[in-house]
Amino acid sequence: MVTTLVLILLLPIVGFTLQMFFGCRLPRKGDWLPTGLIGISLVLATITFVQTLGAFDPGLKQQFRWGWIDFSGFTVGMGILFDNLTAVMLMVVTIVSFLVHLFSIGYMHGDVRYSRYFGYLGLFSFSTTLCHLVRSRAPGVRPSRSRRMRSSPSAASCSGTS
Repeated sequence: MVTTLVLILLLPIVGFTLQMFFGCRLPRKGDWLPTGLIGISLVLATITFVQTLGAFDPGLKQQFRWGWIDFSGFTVGMGILFDNLTAVMLMVVTIVSFLVHLFSIGYMHGDVRYSRYFGYLGLFSFSTTLCHLVRSRAPGVRPSRSRRMRSSPSAASCSGTS
């Protein structure tokens, strides 16, 4: 699972890097490279989504953590948080990114910076995928709800109770 999630995350940035360095030298200015890598990410996200859907676990929550910086007691980690919502959002992000790549092949055809556009499109796809996979809160910090938020009149009117 973790290998698939890392591949889904890293394929767009690999496409960005290759497109920025070699895009002008590739056939059709390399538009097929980031589009193909986003397509592979879409296939991997679909496989992950189907596996998650097949597990039918409403409480699914998997966390993968790595140490990134460890300097004399100061530790910075990085990680991936995967749950049911992440599986759905990975599908949404990769489908939209793949369709934008496909649409851009025709729309941007003939543009002076065609190759660079596809490089930056891969960077954008990486960024949006990263936003949905990153484990964004510090370990040991629990999200809390304010008592004022739960008892405020606007919260009660939204839920239909008074």
